[in-house]
Amino acid sequence: MALQLQIALDRIPLERAVRIAAAVAPHTDWIEVGTSLIKQFGMESIHQVVAAAHGAPVLADLKTADDAVFEFTLAYEAGASSATVLGIADDATLDKAVQLAA
Repeated sequence: MALQLQIALDRIPLERAVRIAAAVAPHTDWIEVGTSLIKQFGMESIHQVVAAAHGAPVLADLKTADDAVFEFTLAYEAGASSATVLGIADDATLDKAVQLAA
């Protein structure tokens, strides 16, 4: 089994998150834009981290509970490679999240 490294960016200024993303991108498998960063800075946080990541995949930790189509579309349009949905979300939300991720 190959191990992977994911760097999570949470509860820090956006400028610092962008600097960290640029520095770790060559050395990590995933960069996560955490829920708190997204709540504070919106989709702009995803957009800026993606730009700084130089091709490293970026996970948007949305923790979507409903309306997966709207939230996932925003994240993917901002450049995210993947996004999260709550496991306790309604089956319809989970289905839509999986369809959009595909």
